[in-house]
Amino acid sequence: MLLLLFACGNEPKQKEAELQPVLAQLFGDSEGLFRDADIGQQISQTEIPGSAEVLQNTDSLISYKLQVNRLDSSSEVTVYYTFDDFGLFEIQVDIFPLNPNASSYYMSILQDELTGRYGDFNQMGAVKRWTTVSPSNNRVEISLSNESADYGEPFISLNYLEPLEEEI
Repeated sequence: MLLLLFACGNEPKQKEAELQPVLAQLFGDSEGLFRDADIGQQISQTEIPGSAEVLQNTDSLISYKLQVNRLDSSSEVTVYYTFDDFGLFEIQVDIFPLNPNASSYYMSILQDELTGRYGDFNQMGAVKRWTTVSPSNNRVEISLSNESADYGEPFISLNYLEPLEEEI
């Protein structure tokens, strides 16, 4: 009986232990919005993880691939940083889990992580949205959605965008 109570009592700790490495692999260990990236930073300040495969590195776009490993599988993650004259204005994170169950897992842990960071979300159809402010005090919209049905295979989209309030 004590063994059963001990095992049940450790289940949340085991789940938390599994989540931390996945979240750390996704977000890195920085205080930025995503990895070491913050809206408004210049391209020269943007770091690409050493374990990443660089796909593109131009004066307006950096993209790279990462592998995120779970206990039972791994997922490919593609990250896009888009820049204009004012700096980084969009971070797009595409997660390609190996199966639909992993898609549900990523949606759950990302929703919990983003809610913990930015508070409650607004549901707009299938998209969950949060808002925060950039270091320059501009609004940043964060959206999370499971795009698997439209894409035809497991696909989670996480996007950080500083929308233009007016055309310049």
